[in-house]
Amino acid sequence: RNDSVRLKISDAGKINVESLPKGSGEVVFTEYTFLKRGKTELGEIKIFTSFPYGLFEKSIRFDANEDILVFPKPLAVISASSSGLEGIGEGRSADSISHIRPYVPGDPGSHIVWKKLHLGLYSRVVEGGTGLKGVVVISPGGNLEEKLSKATYLIIELFAKGVQFGLAAGLYYSGLAVSRTHKIDILKRLAVTERIGEPPDESLYGDAARIYI
Repeated sequence: RNDSVRLKISDAGKINVESLPKGSGEVVFTEYTFLKRGKTELGEIKIFTSFPYGLFEKSIRFDANEDILVFPKPLAVISASSSGLEGIGEGRSADSISHIRPYVPGDPGSHIVWKKLHLGLYSRVVEGGTGLKGVVVISPGGNLEEKLSKATYLIIELFAKGVQFGLAAGLYYSGLAVSRTHKIDILKRLAVTERIGEPPDESLYGDAARIYI
């Protein structure tokens, strides 16, 4: 109802809003590094000020009532050739275009046909060649957090290449796709994984390249 000055918003960190005129709004951003992957509660948000004299704090508090899913931190796989990543999405096979279709949210930007922008957004559909598919296979044993971080890195890399990709871990197999939605679904799975069993039967992967970690 009134102009506000020297506001502070506190949740995981603190954000300063020097002034906010009556009846207006402002969008503010902050960065925070979560210490571990998985589901995390946002908790309580507090908005406060000590204006005008700095002697007393006036505040309001409310619960965020929302959870955040923290993905594993990507860990680069040093030797791409030994993992099977090298060559995927490269060479003649990656240039085999089957047809174009209307753009679907989540399609890689590299597949958009910009020359037809006047007709609306269209995406290329590519096919052929084992170099266009890659499945990240997580084997049991070893350091779980390290393996999940490496898998996260590989999934992001495969998505960036615009090729079909998937994840196999324990009883879980994601299937093959190229969309951002598919990538996010896999990263969500990696975020909540607590143990890794034997991967699914390899017959599910078809002619996709296997990338073992």
